[in-house]
Amino acid sequence: PFPGDLCVATLSGRDLHRLLVNTRRRPPDADETVWWGQVSGACLLNDRDSPTVSGESISDDATYRVATNDYVVQSGEEFPSIERSDVIERRGPQYEAVVEYATEFGSIPEL
Repeated sequence: PFPGDLCVATLSGRDLHRLLVNTRRRPPDADETVWWGQVSGACLLNDRDSPTVSGESISDDATYRVATNDYVVQSGEEFPSIERSDVIERRGPQYEAVVEYATEFGSIPEL
């Protein structure tokens, strides 16, 4: 596990849309490799122009709360649509959040 903090940030719908579209891309120095980000609660199909959150289209003018790790917040080049100023809360090391979740809900979610 990485030692970075779990961060809660607020993003406009426009920035969230851009962030989700950027989760599926080819790094500039890669051959045929495609980088896939991991998300929960959002859906991004091959139609990269129409991501959804909880089954609803993203509204450009709405505000969304997202949880991510500190690396995503710090790496402005890889994820330019989320910035340090977007962070509204830090919840300590991300691995502690995983342990807390597994303790409360179990380590294998029902599918």
